[in-house]
Amino acid sequence: MNIYLHELQSLRKSAIMWTIAMIALAGLYFGIYPGIVKDASGFTQIMGSYPARPSASLWPISLRC
Repeated sequence: MNIYLHELQSLRKSAIMWTIAMIALAGLYFGIYPGIVKDASGFTQIMGSYPARPSASLWPISLRC
């Protein structure tokens, strides 16, 4: 247990910085989310204009449920 506490104390600054960075990244994403949702129809139109085979290779994950 003593080694565990020592490692937690030695890595405290890194863990705090990592946590702050993740919170900032989540805040940034939540801040730009309305813009992403607004442009979703345009993205769907662009992807629909590609031929079937190239769009499958560019975006191999199906967006349709």
